[in-house]
Amino acid sequence: MVFIDESGLSEKCPVARTWARRGHTPVIQQSFSWSQMSAIAGLSWWRFYFRFFDGAVKSEQVVEFLAALKRQIARKLLVIWDGAAIHRSRIVRGWLERQAGQVAVAALPPYAPELNPVEAIWAMSRSLLNRDR
Repeated sequence: MVFIDESGLSEKCPVARTWARRGHTPVIQQSFSWSQMSAIAGLSWWRFYFRFFDGAVKSEQVVEFLAALKRQIARKLLVIWDGAAIHRSRIVRGWLERQAGQVAVAALPPYAPELNPVEAIWAMSRSLLNRDR
């Protein structure tokens, strides 16, 4: 059993608030590009699996990650993830069908992301990144 989730990282500075002299609207200048890096992670009872990708995670990267998991675990897999569109894509469904029952999928309810323990890893990494600012 492996819980899977994706997350994106951007160079955009997340400015929540700033200060300025009274009566002077602050102007925040940032130097960044819109480039993004994404991660896909899997968490089993014993291990944490992850991969980084340039840009957003797409169906092809999901299949690549699942194939790597299958090679590494070398047993039947139960993948538990949310109902994201990339998980339901034609490419991912086709790959899952070709696995002849070696990879089963269960979707978490859309109203309960806290049921996926990978979400806690993303939350912890965000808090660690924001702590240094």
